[in-house]
Amino acid sequence: MLQVSELTLQLVYDKLLTLIDYGKESTVHYVKQQLLTLNSFLRDLGEKWFMAPTASPLLEKRIFPIKFPDGRVLLFPANTGFTIIDRVGPVGGFRDVVKTLDFTLDEVHELEPFIEWARLQHRYLSRMVAYNPEVGPGEKFPVSDPRFDVRRKAHGLVR
Repeated sequence: MLQVSELTLQLVYDKLLTLIDYGKESTVHYVKQQLLTLNSFLRDLGEKWFMAPTASPLLEKRIFPIKFPDGRVLLFPANTGFTIIDRVGPVGGFRDVVKTLDFTLDEVHELEPFIEWARLQHRYLSRMVAYNPEVGPGEKFPVSDPRFDVRRKAHGLVR
């Protein structure tokens, strides 16, 4: 009755493609909402991603909210050097040192379909940084070494 078109994957995709083309700067918040909406459509497609438009044109647009170490958040294309924080712990400590995609850890996990569709998995910080924890000098042994299995000694320790 109102002649309002239904929101579709193609409609959101086209909106992201033309955000900057019309000369109006989009806010970071608005672009993030559009990316999350696009992601929800990609999630609904499941393994039928071949039905989605190609990601290549979007990767050239300034639609990626990049957070700089000094706290500024600006929109850049995908060819900008940035990482995607996908874990907490020591790897997540790089957030204040490198340029990162400005989404929370929960949002990054939610954005997995979009990240895979856009082929940005190589940007995950956990894939870029090798984490090799060491306790210190001395003999190195696996944690599962039976000599150090506390379960077998638990009864004696608790008594």
